[in-house]
Amino acid sequence: MEVSNISYQTAPESIRTAIPDEVFADLPSDVVERAAVVAARTAEYRGGVNPVVLAMPSNTAMGEYFVIASASNQRLVGSLIRSIEDEVRRWSGYPPPNKEGLDDRQWALLDYGDFVVHVFDVDAREFYDLERLWGDAPRRAWKPQPTSSTDAAD
Repeated sequence: MEVSNISYQTAPESIRTAIPDEVFADLPSDVVERAAVVAARTAEYRGGVNPVVLAMPSNTAMGEYFVIASASNQRLVGSLIRSIEDEVRRWSGYPPPNKEGLDDRQWALLDYGDFVVHVFDVDAREFYDLERLWGDAPRRAWKPQPTSSTDAAD
């Protein structure tokens, strides 16, 4: 029996390992806002492209926040969704959400009720352009605040 030379690509280190607690430093105290920030930071850490957190208008029935990120390929869409679900549960205690789009992985979402996480492949994000559709929604800062050098010296 002949064996072909197949090389298997291993997952990047950031996908195979736990996310360090430092990634989740200075989380907001509000549980919904915290969960949205955790989702965005997880997406970025796991290789997501350009995560955004939109604070949705109070007159919508879609929750307080939209978290939007893209993935460079459809396999990563599924991986990001799983990682985000795990980390949101770990850091905010939210139960498993309603999930959609995991079969085709062009646009998958986690609907937690209070907030919704959208993970697109790059082409689908460009096509649906939720940031433009919800252009009036303010963007929420979600990256960890850098510590100043004076804080580090104390």
